[in-house]
Amino acid sequence: MSCEKSSALKDCQSGDRVAVLIGFQSSLHRNFCNACVRQASVMKQYTGNLLGHCETVESIEGCWPKNYGLGVLIFEQGRECAKWTTSDPVFRAQDFLEQVEMYCVPLCNSIPTDYPVLSIIDLDVREGAGPSNDTLGSHAECVRAAGGFPCVAATGRVHKVRGLRSPGYYMIDAWRSSEQFHAWYTSEAGAAEREKRQQVANADIILACLTREI
Repeated sequence: MSCEKSSALKDCQSGDRVAVLIGFQSSLHRNFCNACVRQASVMKQYTGNLLGHCETVESIEGCWPKNYGLGVLIFEQGRECAKWTTSDPVFRAQDFLEQVEMYCVPLCNSIPTDYPVLSIIDLDVREGAGPSNDTLGSHAECVRAAGGFPCVAATGRVHKVRGLRSPGYYMIDAWRSSEQFHAWYTSEAGAAEREKRQQVANADIILACLTREI
């Protein structure tokens, strides 16, 4: 295990809240939902629960697989989340959702229940470097001014549990609707923020409209 991966794992094993992002082919969406129902009591033992799920995410920028779904779990304790990833017999099975992607992301803020849409920015950065505090502050102000809830997560300490992609620096914002996100993204202010971000790094961006219930 590299030093960078070890640091990411350590961060996700802290006492802080962690989101687990689980990506899968859209055709396996029902399988994911069934697994969440079946294993809900196990998740709860480890302080976890399902935040939401969507059958197909919207690719905004970069290279993202087509027909790709996403599930988001929230664990109140990072240490318990780390135990869950190695203990749940369904989610840790090698054949779970075929080529599943699973990443643990330390959270800066709780995700408000009335913001069911997440924009997830995966910045392609080197050696764990990320945007400056000024850049993050400017981004947060811009998102907040557009009605979004900024910087649910802003971290380069993303731990890959399994998957083919190598996570970079994650910036996650929450929105009330996909229309609200697109209004910001296509606005003059959004374009200015995008230009500043693209000077730092390329990015893959997806929009996930989460359904809370199964």
